[in-house]
Amino acid sequence: MELKISLLSVLLFVFVSVCLSTDPKDICPPRNLIEPCYCEKFCVYCHVSLKCRELLNQEVLTDVVRKSNDYQYGTFELRDSSVQYIPSSIFSIQKIESLYIFTSSLVSWFDKAPQVDYDLDVLHLNEVRMTRRVQFDLFSGIKSLKRLSIMHTTVRRLDENFINNIPKNLKQLVVYNCSLSKLDDNILKLFTQLESVEIDTGKIREVKRILLSDVSSVIRTRTLSCIADLLSVKAGVLGGLRSGPGSNRTWNKAFTLLLNGDVTKGLQELLKERSNWLSRPDHLMRAARHYERAAQIFIQNSVKTVKEYMVLTPASLPDIGAYITAECPARIDLLGGWSDTPPICYELGGSVVNVAILVDGKKPIGARACRTKEPSITLKIGLGEINQVILIKDMKDILNYDQPNAQGALLKAALICTEVINISYGETLQEQLLSKFEGGFEIQSWSNLPQGCGRIILICT
Repeated sequence: MELKISLLSVLLFVFVSVCLSTDPKDICPPRNLIEPCYCEKFCVYCHVSLKCRELLNQEVLTDVVRKSNDYQYGTFELRDSSVQYIPSSIFSIQKIESLYIFTSSLVSWFDKAPQVDYDLDVLHLNEVRMTRRVQFDLFSGIKSLKRLSIMHTTVRRLDENFINNIPKNLKQLVVYNCSLSKLDDNILKLFTQLESVEIDTGKIREVKRILLSDVSSVIRTRTLSCIADLLSVKAGVLGGLRSGPGSNRTWNKAFTLLLNGDVTKGLQELLKERSNWLSRPDHLMRAARHYERAAQIFIQNSVKTVKEYMVLTPASLPDIGAYITAECPARIDLLGGWSDTPPICYELGGSVVNVAILVDGKKPIGARACRTKEPSITLKIGLGEINQVILIKDMKDILNYDQPNAQGALLKAALICTEVINISYGETLQEQLLSKFEGGFEIQSWSNLPQGCGRIILICT
């Protein structure tokens, strides 16, 4: 008998503990507390949402939130309603993390600037008809906002009023089909934490290029990729294949400027040249390919910054003909494969979990190098039966290092990255090799892994 009572006590304690530990955001309140609104919970781990439809009085919102104050809502949604404003008091009563307004009419967004001292995750407005012009100063009390999305809602200006009142930690901005007619040059420059930007320029005939000149490479690259996607969509099936070359000479001026780091002029040239390719579907598709190439140039320039994280240590020169060899094991990616590769790693970071393995008890990947008397560089790719031999006798022989399909491109890039050769100097290849190394090099690399087994890592010493 005592054992049964003890067991029941334990079960009761566990039940009460579970009930008390339940997050109030995970429980819908009784219907009578929130009528005429209703509560929804879409999944086990989702927070509840308070949803209101066809309201004609904003005081109903305040009343519903106040009566159900013992419960918490992760999301609040207003749809198909006509009210004067969203009462700012609901943010002081409830810690609402996401606010959605759909197909509704308002005089103003809020009655006054709500004081929100916590992280507001989403503010989304879709087909909202405003009697007054948009007053961004009503956002001045929101200390943190991650995502702002305004769609099919008249917003004619994103100007200093927007810049001065929207939190600078904004991570996502969407403004679509809003009859936008003014876009301040400093929008993207000052919101330094933006990760995603989608702005339909509406009635703006030309967005000034300064919008893209001082923002991160991630935003520039994504912007150009989005423009390429838009051009391909406009081309449709009549435009032909989306993939293809982007090497028409008329675009070379823009590409050269971007490669040299002159972003503003490069983007202006892109815009100028694009205007010549909008008349036919096939031209639109070709313009898309060239915008994709422009995006790849930004990725290329980002990859080049790897030199900033390299430390080159001076060392004495080995004897001519003496080989120095480096070998490494193969690796198996257990998690995160390719996330450490541009452009993914620049946008999201990258973490890969690897296991190093030997193949038949040996390290299958390696490279070796020796000095030669001749002021030239010989690249040998393969071990045993040499697959490729590339002779570099002139600076022009190495300039295709950035073309993945070129023979020995990876080894050529390694020579430049380690400053064995500097392609920016006025000296010839022979002059550089003689002055720094008193001769040239023979470099051999190999991988004994089966072809097609995955990414091959070649090491150049």
